[in-house]
Amino acid sequence: MIEMQASIRSDLGSSASRRILKAGQVPAVIYGHDKENIHLSLSAKEVTKLYHSGCLTSTLINLSFEDGKKTVSHKALIKQIQCDPVKDNVRHVEMMFVAKGKQEVDVPITFENKEKCPGVKRGGYFNIIHRKAKVKCPIDGIPLKLTVDASNARIGQKVLAKHIILPEGIALAMKEDTIIASVTGRGKSSDAEDANRPEAAGK
Repeated sequence: MIEMQASIRSDLGSSASRRILKAGQVPAVIYGHDKENIHLSLSAKEVTKLYHSGCLTSTLINLSFEDGKKTVSHKALIKQIQCDPVKDNVRHVEMMFVAKGKQEVDVPITFENKEKCPGVKRGGYFNIIHRKAKVKCPIDGIPLKLTVDASNARIGQKVLAKHIILPEGIALAMKEDTIIASVTGRGKSSDAEDANRPEAAGK
């Protein structure tokens, strides 16, 4: 979990957003769990650092800000960001309040050994279809990343959600047979017999 400071903003709209961005802040909104939406501004530096970490949606944030005469804090997750299409700068952040208990979270997937798998070595292309997996886990046990061992993937084979290595206490919140990656392209003839074995990739 990381700490992040914020400020409540009441000035909304595109003109206000441009002023916030020019001041080194990023406009944001936090919502969910039957609470009123709160419009905030965040440090552009902190948001950019988190954005480039690769763990944007799986990092639990303890968000603190002044509400009237008191400082309040809420646990939150980033659900979505908007970026400048040219400069790739973060321009808006959507966050969600996190409730106690288990939470569904989108966690980035790391495909280990994909460059070394037989399919790629034989001229195939490792095609990543889903870069994140939806899992259900305790809020104090959200993994930053999940792993798939793709070392056995051959041309024509598919990597499924059930091949993701899940830490203890974490369950998939998506269909097990969801295709998250595949190896495509022409390969050498010795791979032809393996093309009909879709589940071998994650074993």
